[in-house]
Amino acid sequence: VPVTAYSLAPTHSLSLLPPRDDDQLADFLIAMIGLLDGVRLTRDGWSHFYKTPLARHTLSDIVVGDRELMEVLRIATTFWLDAPTEVRVRIFGVVHWALFSGLYEHDFERFGASYGALDALYAVHALLGRPSFRGHAGRAAGLATYYSMPVPQWAIMVNGSCALAELRNEL
Repeated sequence: VPVTAYSLAPTHSLSLLPPRDDDQLADFLIAMIGLLDGVRLTRDGWSHFYKTPLARHTLSDIVVGDRELMEVLRIATTFWLDAPTEVRVRIFGVVHWALFSGLYEHDFERFGASYGALDALYAVHALLGRPSFRGHAGRAAGLATYYSMPVPQWAIMVNGSCALAELRNEL
């Protein structure tokens, strides 16, 4: 796809000060800001593979104020700087695919990309030495429980499976 296919003019500037003026950290923070605003942000000169919405909160239902945004970015930066390379690669993939999944046209594509983000999130969890969960079917509920979040209805285990696992198996 030529760079001009789905490109947008830059609207913001990000400046990182040494020793944090790292391109990979910048890419991660740009992606995080996009996740928190619910839009797909990229660097100037990068292209979008698909059409991308311009309205905020289109690709994510996360809503934060400026104060919360700064706190999340502070925590994300600390996490990034403390993380080994493999964790950095995976957590960037989580954020990327969480947003990118919303750009696909077909339900099965969106599902596959969203499931990929969940799988990458579980990989980060495992790389950090956190406990494993029983099979793919138990990962979503296990992650939610471990991080003190409500377990979504589609992740509740019944007879060794859940709605999410059934959909993944059908896909």
